[in-house]
Amino acid sequence: MWAKIFDNLGLKFGALILALLLWFYTAAEKQYEWNFKVPVTPEDVFVRPTCRLDGSPLPEVEVRLQAKGKRLFQLMFSEPLRICIDATAYRPGELDYALTPSNVILPREQMATVLEIVGPKFLRLKILLREVDSPPDDMGS
Repeated sequence: MWAKIFDNLGLKFGALILALLLWFYTAAEKQYEWNFKVPVTPEDVFVRPTCRLDGSPLPEVEVRLQAKGKRLFQLMFSEPLRICIDATAYRPGELDYALTPSNVILPREQMATVLEIVGPKFLRLKILLREVDSPPDDMGS
């Protein structure tokens, strides 16, 4: 009995490897949806030149992407996704900025679709006036 199991073992092992490779290829060609957590950094929030952010930490945003399996696998291990926020139209103060899929920046050559912002859907931003150093007062001379 054991002789039948171990007979042509190399051929059986090769067939198993070939079947696994074929399964992996077909699974990677299907469309999948996956959620990614994307950090929001102060460098990716653009405000007027006369303004600045208050420095409070910004949350991670969860986004849902759709792509082929191999593209999602590449996204997991490539350069990170980014959230880009253009707040140059807003004046100093607090604002709730509504995030949309267009705020998500994908790495180059990644064929994926941003389906939605899972959460948070709004970011609370505190925009402050940038302090300008005034020249010293020379009234005494």
